[in-house]
Amino acid sequence: MHPSLQFCSFLTVFLGIASCSAPTPKRQAFPLLDRTVQAHVKAGDQVLYPQLVYSPKPEYPVLPASGSVWAVMRVDRSGQVSEIKVIGTAPKTYVASIERALSQWKFKPGSIAGCPTEFPMQVKISFAESANPEAVNAAKSQQGLIFDFRHWLIRSSFPELIDEIEMKERRGEKLVRPKLAKAPSNIKHPDPTKTGIVFTTFIINAKGRPENIHIFGDVPAEFRETISNAILSGEYKPATLNGKPHACPTGMPFKFITHGYSDE
Repeated sequence: MHPSLQFCSFLTVFLGIASCSAPTPKRQAFPLLDRTVQAHVKAGDQVLYPQLVYSPKPEYPVLPASGSVWAVMRVDRSGQVSEIKVIGTAPKTYVASIERALSQWKFKPGSIAGCPTEFPMQVKISFAESANPEAVNAAKSQQGLIFDFRHWLIRSSFPELIDEIEMKERRGEKLVRPKLAKAPSNIKHPDPTKTGIVFTTFIINAKGRPENIHIFGDVPAEFRETISNAILSGEYKPATLNGKPHACPTGMPFKFITHGYSDE
């Protein structure tokens, strides 16, 4: 048996707006309001549900987990969100992040028979580890938006560079993100008893070389050196802004695994 360091797929977080079939979490959270809306639907009134126009992403906690929760909220006549409730089992850090993000959401107000009206809304949030590809594929197969965990880690690692790039994008400059041209090599790691996933963020400079490597995870110092060497062994196509090479932050996870092999 020999241990190795393996490049693996990204962790994703799926968020989708659920259908209105009963019974639903929003019926449980806002029974009177939901019954009122459904009564108008059954009566044949023109019911226009609120439309999401601004949706900041939840900041994914540093340690991944698998599962799903429902988030329900009240959308008022001006499109503002209130009374957010998270239904289901999730770490407290997840719940706090979801509530913080949804409190900033904004909707185009809904209406009944042309009059602005309050509505209950619900959102299913599923999160899956990259080590479980079936769960990731199941999340991706549903209709909605896909958020990934690395977004928050990259932003927290290089806020000034990201702000600079986003400011230029707002001015109309087109960003083409860096691409991995050759995956990092599988490299033997120092401790055969250690397995797990670590997450890395780094900058691909204008020459296509990685720099400023950050490693997230509880790993010994010798592991950090091995991971850094693996990143440096990869080949990258640099990002461009309006066709010109530009430094850009990125990230990737690495998985420590143990392989069996035969001498034959």
